[in-house]
Amino acid sequence: MQNSYRYLAVAAPLLVVVVALLTGRAPLAADTPVAERGDVADAAPSRSSAPPTTPYEPEIEPASDQGEKAIAGFELDPRYRAELFAAEPMLANPVAFDVDEQGRFYVVESFRHGNTPESTNSDDDLACRTVEDRIAMHKRKHGDAWRTFTERHERIRLLEDTDGDHRADRSVVYADGFNKLETGLAAGVLAMRGGVWFTNIPDLWRLHDRDGDGRADERQVLSTGYGVHVGYRGHDMHGPLLYVDGKVYWTIGDRGIHVPLPDGTRLENADRGAVLRCSPDGSELEIYHNGLRNPQDLTFDDYGNLFTGDNNSDAGDKARVVHCVEGGDSGWHIGWQYMGEPDYTRGPWNHEKIWYPQFEGQGAWFLPPVSWLGNGPAGVTFYPGTGLNDDYRGHMFMCDYRGGPGQCGVYAFRFQPKGASYELDNLHKFMWGVSCSDVGFGHDGLYILDWASSWNAANKGRLYRFYDPETIDSPLIRSTRELIRGGMDHRPVDQLAVLLAHADRRVRLAAQLALTDKAAAGAKTLQQVAFTSEHQLARLHAVWGLGIVARRNGEVLAEIEPLLLDADSEVRGQTAKVMGDARHAAAFGSLVALLGDESARVQMLAATALGKLKNPAAVEPLLAMLRAGEDKDPYLRHGAVMGLVGSATAEQLARHAADEHPAARLGVLLAMRRRADSQIAMFLADENERIVSEAASAINDVPIPEAMPALAQLIVVCTDADAVTSADAGADASAPTSEQKSRANFARTNEPLVRRILNANYRLGGDVEVRRVIDYVATPDQPPAMKREGLDVLRDWASTGARDRVVNLQRPPATREVATLKRLLTAQLTSILESAPDEVQQDVIQLVRHYRIPGSDDAFVAWVRDGTKPVETRIESLKLLAERGDARVEALVDFALEDDEAKVRVAAGQALAKRNPQRALKLLTPIVFDSPSLVERQQALATLGTIDLEAVDTSFADWLDRLVAGKIEPRLQLDLITAAAARKSPLVQEKLAAYRDSLDPTDPLAEYRVALEGGDAWRGRLIFVGHMKTKCLRCHQVRGTGGSAGPDLTFVGKEKTREYLLESIVDPNAQIARGFETVVLVTDEGRIISGIVQEETDEMITLREPDGDVVEVPVDSIDERDVGPSGMPSEMGKVLDAFDLRDLVEFLSTLRHPKRPQ
Repeated sequence: MQNSYRYLAVAAPLLVVVVALLTGRAPLAADTPVAERGDVADAAPSRSSAPPTTPYEPEIEPASDQGEKAIAGFELDPRYRAELFAAEPMLANPVAFDVDEQGRFYVVESFRHGNTPESTNSDDDLACRTVEDRIAMHKRKHGDAWRTFTERHERIRLLEDTDGDHRADRSVVYADGFNKLETGLAAGVLAMRGGVWFTNIPDLWRLHDRDGDGRADERQVLSTGYGVHVGYRGHDMHGPLLYVDGKVYWTIGDRGIHVPLPDGTRLENADRGAVLRCSPDGSELEIYHNGLRNPQDLTFDDYGNLFTGDNNSDAGDKARVVHCVEGGDSGWHIGWQYMGEPDYTRGPWNHEKIWYPQFEGQGAWFLPPVSWLGNGPAGVTFYPGTGLNDDYRGHMFMCDYRGGPGQCGVYAFRFQPKGASYELDNLHKFMWGVSCSDVGFGHDGLYILDWASSWNAANKGRLYRFYDPETIDSPLIRSTRELIRGGMDHRPVDQLAVLLAHADRRVRLAAQLALTDKAAAGAKTLQQVAFTSEHQLARLHAVWGLGIVARRNGEVLAEIEPLLLDADSEVRGQTAKVMGDARHAAAFGSLVALLGDESARVQMLAATALGKLKNPAAVEPLLAMLRAGEDKDPYLRHGAVMGLVGSATAEQLARHAADEHPAARLGVLLAMRRRADSQIAMFLADENERIVSEAASAINDVPIPEAMPALAQLIVVCTDADAVTSADAGADASAPTSEQKSRANFARTNEPLVRRILNANYRLGGDVEVRRVIDYVATPDQPPAMKREGLDVLRDWASTGARDRVVNLQRPPATREVATLKRLLTAQLTSILESAPDEVQQDVIQLVRHYRIPGSDDAFVAWVRDGTKPVETRIESLKLLAERGDARVEALVDFALEDDEAKVRVAAGQALAKRNPQRALKLLTPIVFDSPSLVERQQALATLGTIDLEAVDTSFADWLDRLVAGKIEPRLQLDLITAAAARKSPLVQEKLAAYRDSLDPTDPLAEYRVALEGGDAWRGRLIFVGHMKTKCLRCHQVRGTGGSAGPDLTFVGKEKTREYLLESIVDPNAQIARGFETVVLVTDEGRIISGIVQEETDEMITLREPDGDVVEVPVDSIDERDVGPSGMPSEMGKVLDAFDLRDLVEFLSTLRHPKRPQ
């Protein structure tokens, strides 16, 4: 929740919403699914609908005293007080809230958790470009059952304190019926002048209660087309606020947008999260800041700086505080989310450190975050000036949601200038101990919304008030409350002028907006304040107000041009911004002068403003600013780039691409990137490695197809001259010069660059490109990781997969055939084999197998026999030779069966089973119980399960009898059951059924106990680190990496049994980890004690209270006890199969030391 009363007395014309449908179409009923509405995608965005006739009545938990008791467990500065304002059943599953002028609370309630459909798979989801595509995907997956996903609604609850005792006593459902198949999770609300702006994918709504009964009777969709992907839960639309420019701003996660506009065009941003803005009537919709993942809210400070908190991707990256600026890009898109390869998790997002705060050598195309903070940023707000005390003036508040209440709370911090942006200062916990989803200021303090559960909905919720008892009844707070309630429209301009200097930003903003509706008198008053007030913030509001007036009357800006020379840097900067927003051409000279201002922030704003004037004469001054800045400030560079994008002609950019200063060249490059200008290819020959990398990133990632051939050609400089075939030289007349080669030698070791060069060749897909890639992998001394990538490119050459290899977005490659590839691979196979380091030999074998490349097998025979080679290389070589029918396989199998490596012996047994089942049966049967290698015994069972002999069935029947009798080692039980399940023998299936019948029906772990022992710890680590659905690292830390919502697992294998570990995964509520079970105890004397369980016996419970004190409570003195549920998702046992569970338990059991075991 944004802290300003973004809605106070806004001028009536500013808030008029177009009620008539722009296309003349009949209104669409609110309960009509989009997929049944015909050509909704082609309609103008604004449409009206009637409220549903039947109210939605979900099950909500009854009233209790849990919310009141929980206060005792809050960690809070003793100077402040906490009170319960409202609790279930007055509200439930609360996500966000806002407060109107009369102090009424509008709370977004989410009941669609668990009732929104998932995608068929990530490929289909990423392929969606519109909401209609997503709807079609859902219907393909679910058929007629899709209607079950319309059973639950999102809704808005109206809470009111009618008797002034600071507790809600009236609760009504303001609006419901948001329950279409495509409806997301509602997550944002803005209340102003009797209307409510509501963000709920796929729509931006405006609601109004015309008859005053507390229920919206007028509903209008201002724009639609949000949420083209399913993505991750909660990546929805959040945080609408009214900004100082009179427009509505809000955020959306990386579910993306494809919004039809009234002029027939589309606003498309299908794969990225963003900050959006529009006029209150829905017009002038545009993207303000891009490249966000999951921004849950938005807020701004006294100086108009916009900030949000963005969540991490659960892969070791950190949650971030983001400074949002016009045209800014934070670097994220949804494709990164689905890159889970162990050595390339999240792709460039992690490996190129896009989420890091500024560091030397960082990528230049995105803006770094202000700071890392928290683990689950949710609601945010800024102190408005009243409600607590002056200690929090200039402070931002941010909810950090991590699951259970003991791990959640609200941070407070302020910002200190750092160049054109900021850094954090005075970071501390304001309060802790509540599952906070939103935070904002009311008339009488700070309010925090409590989800009252962990990750899943519990159909309850609370809203708490926090205040300073020393100041809450001060004259300032009382008068502020009366000003807010009284509104501004009726006040004369002289009084409004005084209120522009009020201590509370909500009052200042309301007065500013009211003055913009006072015609000439209002404009004149704003001008007077801007020039003569001694109050800095009053002057800023006056400038912002004049910017709004300028939309109707641009002449007012000529009167305030002198403010561009003002002594106050904030006034200069905001005046520059207003001039740019209004495209005030007469300010060009003054704006150019500001490019040399002493304030970096003023320079950034002036440069951005110049871009809007579109005057080519700005190019030289902008380049001079870049040179002077020496690329030390990414936000300053961003302003210059925005200026160049708007001002420069294509010819100007091309001419300055050879500028002597690298900072200027970089700025030109980034401007070309934003324009997708193919001239950017000229930077591939630059002598500066960073500039070459940035050019490659732009060409590949944007993408810029016309420049792709130049990027692909750069692969030649990654190979030795002798490795470039004469055929290639003849086919490619535009081969780079020796000078270009010498300048680009760094390409050999710059992995991000090489990865994009390889990908460019893959995307083009012609004979020349495949020849180049084969030359690359045949060249000695290439970095193993990139040689492996080259081999993967060749293996996937004819793949129908549509995802880009670098950005992982849907970009189908050119159609290609593989005849040339096979011919060239055959010709260069010897060179490839000889140049392959041990790390990539397995990849070479897989490539040869994939295309069945003929040739001498001597190298593979040697690899099988060479005990110094990697085990996987030897195994894959044996498999290849067996598939080829090499005459030496029999001897190699015999050799491998005696090998020291168990995995090699296993592979030999598998090969033998296919060639000589009888011999394999005789050899493998004793191995099951006699081999000292567990892997060999497990794989022997799996291999025997594939042999179609009656004797095998007899053995399995006997082993299953022994299993029921408890005579099969636990580490083999899962393998035995799995192999037996694949047998077609009625006898084996009968024995298997007998085993299942023998399980204890009262034991919740009975079917899972076969996963207690025998797993592969390395595979378990991969699940823990990179599994796309379990996301263990999101909540748990191991050796300092990961989240903190759940217990630190660094020593869990030392402290817990395997049974405990298994139970924690499949039945997390059975035992909540000590230190993460929050309880509230009421003693027989009426004493309330809250804290974290440290120890519990039959006689005593030991709690750690919020202040750190440890207290012991006799069990027989406890009257009541409330325990929160585990924050661990309960469906993990369904997400992972039995082998995954076994591997994960094995990995967790190895966590005994602070350093990773080798």
